[in-house]
Parts: sequence; structure tokens; C-alpha cells
Amino acid sequence: MGQHRGGLSDLPVEAICSAVEVSRVTFFNYFPQKADLLNYFLRVWCLERAVEQLQEPLRGVAAIERIFLRGAQARDASSVFLNLISWIASLSAPPPEFEVTPAERHVLYPDEPAVQELQIPHLREMLARHIAEARADGEIKSRLPERELVALLLTVLYGAPLALHVSGEKDLYRRYRSHLRLLIGTLQ
Repeated sequence: MGQHRGGLSDLPVEAICSAVEVSRVTFFNYFPQKADLLNYFLRVWCLERAVEQLQEPLRGVAAIERIFLRGAQARDASSVFLNLISWIASLSAPPPEFEVTPAERHVLYPDEPAVQELQIPHLREMLARHIAEARADGEIKSRLPERELVALLLTVLYGAPLALHVSGEKDLYRRYRSHLRLLIGTLQ
């Protein structure tokens, strides 16, 4: 799978099944549609952020920056984000909840007992909480409504990989960092 450079729609299910060593039947038992992989990826990524916040709490702008850093560090991050953008754009409503089961949580975090009760926040919820903290700490002074600030951050999160794709650049973290500095600087 690491060699594939097209979108998820171009990737045969057989290639996915071969890479993770499962049968087509097993794959479709867990993911009725191939695009459900993206929803699952996003939920697991949000769980990872929640566990990270539990284990190493950050507030405000530092927490927002960490979310972007982790986005840039994801394997094939630009490609994953481009597929997420394409998938989300194709939906007529927000994606349905995709639960990470207790067994999956245990496999991902066998040494973190609190993971079983941990609520997995949506990305919007995480950003909204950290924006509220940044306002309380005086890091963000803008009077823009919270929903607008969340939308701006999501625009950077999803837009930077698209800008990189168009420009041919490769350093997603550098792009995130420069956009966040510019955005946060204008909100102070």
C-alpha cells in the first residue's frame, strides 16, 4: 500500500486486504464501503489525540499546534488528507460515527486502562476546547465566534495538504507551522 500514489478510489480492495493480510469478506465485514477506512482512520487519530492529551496535557495554542504536528507526522499525511478532503466533499451530511471498540482500544493502548472510558472527541470539539483555553489564557484575543475560529483552523488543517499537492512541496509540518503562526498572530 505504501507504493500506491493515487486516491483511495483507485486503490483495489485486494491490495488493501493483501497489505493487512485479511480476506475481502473480513474487510467488508468491518468496512461496508472502502471509504469507511477514512472514517475509521479519523476516529482512531482522534482517539490518539485524546490519549495523548490525557497522558501529556497541553492547553490553548500549544495544544492546537500539537494537533497539527501530529497531523503532519501521520504516515503519508498529505495523501491521507487529500483522500479525506475528497471523501468529505463527496458526502451530503457529516460522516456517521465510527466506534472504536473496547478490543481495538485495548490493542492500541494495552497499558492505558483509562482508554476504555475515554470519550473520543471530534476534531471540531478538540479545536473548540483549545480555542476556549487560548482565549482564557490571553493567547487569542479575537472576538470572532468560536465556530469561525474552528472553521479557520480546519481550513488550514485540510487546505495545507492541498496547497502542498498543487505546489509540489513536501514539508507539511513547515506549511502548518507557518500558517498557524500567521493565523494565531492575527488573532492576538
